[in-house]
Amino acid sequence: MDPAINQRVPLDIFDVVISHLQDVATMRSCALVCGSWNYLTRPYLFRGVVCRPAVPSRTFKNLLAFLSTLPNSGNFLRSVTIDGRTRNKARRRLELSVEEIARSLAQFPTATHITLRRMRLAYYLPSNRVDPYPLLHTSRSVEMLKIQDCIVLQDAIPFRRFLSYFVRIDALVLKDVLVESTDHPAELPSVEVQIRSILVCAVTASGGSGVLTNLFHGFEAPSSPLSLALSPRTGVLERLAQNDILSHFKFIRTLSVNVLSLSGSLNRIIEDQRRFPPLRHWDVPKEWVSAELCRRFSSIQTLVIYSTTTSSIHREPATLLYAAILANNWRLLSNAPTSLRHIELRFQRYGPHSRDTIEELRAIEEMKGPSPIRWGAVDAGTLARFPELESFTCVLCDGGFMDQWGPIEGLSATPRSVFSRQTEFDDYVVFLKDVLPRLQDEGRLQFRMSDV
Repeated sequence: MDPAINQRVPLDIFDVVISHLQDVATMRSCALVCGSWNYLTRPYLFRGVVCRPAVPSRTFKNLLAFLSTLPNSGNFLRSVTIDGRTRNKARRRLELSVEEIARSLAQFPTATHITLRRMRLAYYLPSNRVDPYPLLHTSRSVEMLKIQDCIVLQDAIPFRRFLSYFVRIDALVLKDVLVESTDHPAELPSVEVQIRSILVCAVTASGGSGVLTNLFHGFEAPSSPLSLALSPRTGVLERLAQNDILSHFKFIRTLSVNVLSLSGSLNRIIEDQRRFPPLRHWDVPKEWVSAELCRRFSSIQTLVIYSTTTSSIHREPATLLYAAILANNWRLLSNAPTSLRHIELRFQRYGPHSRDTIEELRAIEEMKGPSPIRWGAVDAGTLARFPELESFTCVLCDGGFMDQWGPIEGLSATPRSVFSRQTEFDDYVVFLKDVLPRLQDEGRLQFRMSDV
């Protein structure tokens, strides 16, 4: 590159451009352009690091040694992932003590996003057992703590002990977590962490019933209402587990529920439909959307629901799937407290935006056969059920499908769209004003571009 370009164009401009890059390979290439670009790129390349304690050269010690070679690495490190995968096929997950994890994370005080994945979490009681849970002195706060694809040993003890290392967690994410029971339950560690929001997806227990009730026992505090997000699956065990997990929460202000996997197989969303038999009305489970979920939390002020579309299926099969999602969403709405003030309908998609998708969504209104809910029913029913409703906000262009449902083997990101986000936004605005005219006329219908 011509060195003079750095004199003609301020480095601040390059910094803005580089800050929008998401592809690691591209950022690495930028770092090799020249010394100035290397300096600008480094904070974005190393804002997130991954440690694999079971893999030589990827341990905590190796990571700290590498970061010590970077000037001011603490100024830009924001995300730390601890991956417990091993190379032993007989035991794919490393067993780690939450005490060891906490000591290692203490070396990364600037990290605000922490992920634990693919490991067995344990807590080794002190040998004297006089004080099994020594008092901790910590002031650490994080924006997000994610525990994904993990096995929690010894009931809820490791989970609760790990949370006790924090004073505040803005978002706690539990995905694909198995909690194993023990024959001799011990006293539960006390936890005083403040949590603003919790997302639960595919959390189950083995062994005795009620194990999951201990996860959040004693967490509820009327002075700090929670936001709760659920992505329920169709398994019977998970449905029962969900009830156990939620048993201690009474003061929920915002409830978010994605009914996608209750409305059709995730495989249909991400794979070519030709690999599956044609979707039919009776293929779609409509019998369980946990109607009691909304009734249980009379304190809900905001309900967030999702309408997911895909580029993998088309025409009538796509309309059938979208109709099932709409029906399940309406089942939630029709059981929500009538005092609800805000509803968010997030249009999340897998694959590129297509105007054919808009027509497939519109075709729900013209469906023949046993389709119980159409857009017109949602439009009129929402106004009738919620007299205090202030807003029905459609959040458009949500590209967070992989963040919510991933990781999915073989997929790292959703395919890109040939349409701009603004074009997609405008297409949906026209469609939604057409199918929800009553909400539009009453001034409740609003639109917002998703931030993901």
